[in-house]
Amino acid sequence: MTKQEHEQTIQLFASSPSDPRSRRAVDVLKLVIQTGIVVAAALFSKIAADIDQQLSEVLRSFPGFLKVLWLTGFWVAVVWSLALLVITAVRHRVYVTAAALAAAVFAVGIAIVVGAIVTSHGLDVVKSIVDSDGPVVFPPAALAITSAVLATVAPYLTRPFRRFGRSLMLLQFIGALCLGVSLAFGALVALSIGMMAGAAVHLVWGSPAGVPTVTRVRTALHDLGVDVQQLAPVSVGHEGVALLEGTDAEGALQVKVYGRDALEGELLVSFWRRAWFRETQRDTHLSRSEYVEHEGFMNSLAARAGVRVPLVVTAGLADNGDALIVVRPDGAVLTPDSVTLTPEQVGSLWADLGRLHSRGMVHRHLDLDRVVRRLDGTAGLGDLSSASVQSTEFQRVADRSQLLALTILTTGKDIAVEQAKTAIGSDGLTALLPNLQEAILPTQVRAAFRHQKIDLTAFRKDLAKQVGAEEIDLAKIRRVTAKSILNLALLVIAAYTIIGLFSGIDFASFGRSLADANWWWLAVALFVGQMPRVANAFSTMGSSTTDLPLGPTAALNFATCYVNLAVPSSAGRIAITTRFFQRFGVPPAAALSAGIIDSLSEFVVQVGLFLLVFSISDIDLGLSSNTDQLSGLASIALIAVGVVVVVVIVALLVPSIRSKLLLWAQQARQALGVLRNPRKLAQLFGGNVASQVGFALTLGACVRAFGYDVPLSSLILINVVVGLFAGLLPVPGGIGVAEAGLTLGLTRAGIPTDTALALALTNRFCTFYLPPFWGYGCYRWMVDRKYL
Repeated sequence: MTKQEHEQTIQLFASSPSDPRSRRAVDVLKLVIQTGIVVAAALFSKIAADIDQQLSEVLRSFPGFLKVLWLTGFWVAVVWSLALLVITAVRHRVYVTAAALAAAVFAVGIAIVVGAIVTSHGLDVVKSIVDSDGPVVFPPAALAITSAVLATVAPYLTRPFRRFGRSLMLLQFIGALCLGVSLAFGALVALSIGMMAGAAVHLVWGSPAGVPTVTRVRTALHDLGVDVQQLAPVSVGHEGVALLEGTDAEGALQVKVYGRDALEGELLVSFWRRAWFRETQRDTHLSRSEYVEHEGFMNSLAARAGVRVPLVVTAGLADNGDALIVVRPDGAVLTPDSVTLTPEQVGSLWADLGRLHSRGMVHRHLDLDRVVRRLDGTAGLGDLSSASVQSTEFQRVADRSQLLALTILTTGKDIAVEQAKTAIGSDGLTALLPNLQEAILPTQVRAAFRHQKIDLTAFRKDLAKQVGAEEIDLAKIRRVTAKSILNLALLVIAAYTIIGLFSGIDFASFGRSLADANWWWLAVALFVGQMPRVANAFSTMGSSTTDLPLGPTAALNFATCYVNLAVPSSAGRIAITTRFFQRFGVPPAAALSAGIIDSLSEFVVQVGLFLLVFSISDIDLGLSSNTDQLSGLASIALIAVGVVVVVVIVALLVPSIRSKLLLWAQQARQALGVLRNPRKLAQLFGGNVASQVGFALTLGACVRAFGYDVPLSSLILINVVVGLFAGLLPVPGGIGVAEAGLTLGLTRAGIPTDTALALALTNRFCTFYLPPFWGYGCYRWMVDRKYL
């Protein structure tokens, strides 16, 4: 692509409001991901230094005659990046050369800063750029420069050359480890810095990634046997697909193009949308051809089911690697400014959806831009790219809920309900009630509801009365009040007073210890201390058979930090999680069961980590197996079991209570289906494991900030034991208990008592006392968007 063609392409698509967000979202997401990798790898390089060093010794123990291979792998990547700079300069692609050089300089600057923070010897990064014989440097600048240049130039290269460059980066990475130029985490940091620099330059400079030129699309269409007379770009969708409109000898055409660089953007943007919106409108594929093949296949199946869909003219891969699908449009797409439908058109939409469901298909994304109005006065489904043959009853109910919400916007409440009742009956409407939540609606419909200020909650209650269904009562959450904050303050004062009386610690020493700490490491601790909340989001997603979006679920876990100011940790987490699940149409008992499953899995993970780490850690926490204590605990457990048995017997003897109890038991049994799903189990337990390790890494960063070194295994043990005790006690956030436990554990690890208390308080500020501030923002955001 020439410079003129590159600029014309960006200008052509710039008229689309979705293009800047779509293209820039990819680069922003890259920056976020690479920054996270840099921070995590830098942290592991210090806290898990023993593992890093042992791996390096193994790699450097390979026979000496392989050194030539390692040197070749290390330097070939450097030579290739230099060659690309020379070629772009010779071919007068000055803007590409300048961008690559700017990325290289930026990468070196970041490497110096990271090296100074982690090792206090940032300038060693520059001194050892061309040194492949050691000593070990963190991070190696040669890897950062190479990856920065290749990442910047990649969008301007053909696919074989891009793959060749990535292969050379991998060989350079291996060569650096085997030559002893860097340890594993240092090399990983260098690669991530280079790719971060490339993404930053693309964000500022712009790139042709995912934006095909009209000339290239016209040539690709000719290769596929379609000769267009006119062709003009329309937009670049949020998913990264370019949409163009044109004509041929037979009439109008619509062309969707997944350009040669669109796959990366499609994967990242698709991940972003799936993370923040519940809509699963597009499955992530690993090749561009899979997207067009999927859409063509869905259109074919829908047509066989009697659904009127756009005619697929052709689909395939062009010689330049672009994947295209060409259709003849069958109507005008609805827009937020033009959403009026007649009752007959609404009826035709319900009929088409029924035909899809009768063939085992689901649409999964009934949004305004997926519905068309035709010239003959009918309406239909204009885009089936989100459809799937892997349908469940919940997905079918979700489809109907989305269509009902869409028709409320297009015809009004009365006509929408009348047409829905005609199509699915009163029982079908009753089944939709739990799903009539804003959280389940697709993007444009949800935005239109907010713009028109339609109260979906009031509509759901009115509809329940019309069909004679019980009103849905969502779980209530105890709000934070001035009284609860006052109680919290009194609890904090009392807890720290007790700690001071029993340990004889001078709290004034906390300030002095904090003043001498490394504030870079404290910043890292604060950042890493938020990551366990994201990991907890995965465990929350795994606790329910219903698919949940990652973004709002992560916001839920931050909001829990705020709610825990008033409610003990386990109870607060179950309450707010139950309400969140109900917003996605999960029945009350199943929602409550999911919250309990999540909390129990966390307890199981903590016990498992304790048993795993206790035997290998050299720290003595003073735990003993006193027979009298065990006997007392057993007695308490037996009493609790007896109380539960009596309550169940009484409930079974009362008919009204028994019927509700049986219904809840059935819903709870369905919720336990997650234990039979490998993917859900991986999310459930994997998220909790990652959360526990994340909290241990936060504690490790705090330890580093105060100039001490504690093995990762000991940090995990301390964190798990403190978490177990704090979670079992009915104290909001484990205040006082957690601080005392952390102080005791760190003291047993060899840290002076005064410093151990400062460490414990610092760690708690990073993980408990500060998160409620942004947790309140998350809570308000979720309430405003009807997630709570």
